[in-house]
Amino acid sequence: MLYATEKHRAVTAILLVFMFIFAELLIYDGDSKIEFEDREISNTISTQQPSQLMDTYISELDPNINFENSNHIYIGNNQAQENRSILKFSNNLQNNDSVIHASLTITCENWFGNTGYTPVLFAAGIKSSYTDDEVTWNNIDNNIAWSLPGAKSLLDRTHWEVKADMSLIGTNVYEVTFNVTNIVQNDIINAQSNFDFLLSGMGGHYRCAGEGNQTQSFNPILELEVMSGTSL
Repeated sequence: MLYATEKHRAVTAILLVFMFIFAELLIYDGDSKIEFEDREISNTISTQQPSQLMDTYISELDPNINFENSNHIYIGNNQAQENRSILKFSNNLQNNDSVIHASLTITCENWFGNTGYTPVLFAAGIKSSYTDDEVTWNNIDNNIAWSLPGAKSLLDRTHWEVKADMSLIGTNVYEVTFNVTNIVQNDIINAQSNFDFLLSGMGGHYRCAGEGNQTQSFNPILELEVMSGTSL
């Protein structure tokens, strides 16, 4: 009878130990959920539009001329030439900001279309450090050439992103939207102080509104979807 009582006490003690352990696990799990929820709450998503710093275009027909002061930028090709455009925006993001999505929107008119082709436009990032008021088709500044004229080398630019979406908003006038998320994210990773874009096209030639265009609603817009706060 004494043996049975001791056995009963031992079993009771073991059950109490397990109950204590499970209670601790439940408390820890609850604290973890509260902490996780707090971290989620500390993240906010906002839409930002960085300031445009400059735009210009580079022309195969005028390979040594800088066009920074033009009110228009030109993108694409025809039988005689190719033009590419360069746009620069400020990067004022904080260290704890993450870009979820980035789009670049410009307004263009179809200046010349090749018969039988639907013109397409593309964006790439710029690797080479260029001088705003000196960059041309041949050179990044007065003394240094692109690796290939027109920034056609991957030493000067990144790979082209997917083709832009184009929406007709008027007679022969299009709103052109580039997905530039990868470009912006790479510029952030590389600690660039600005966001630089090279725009190119094929199958036609577009004249687009630049920063100096009198119709402000047509000016280029870089829009960022930004998550700020503690990373998950």
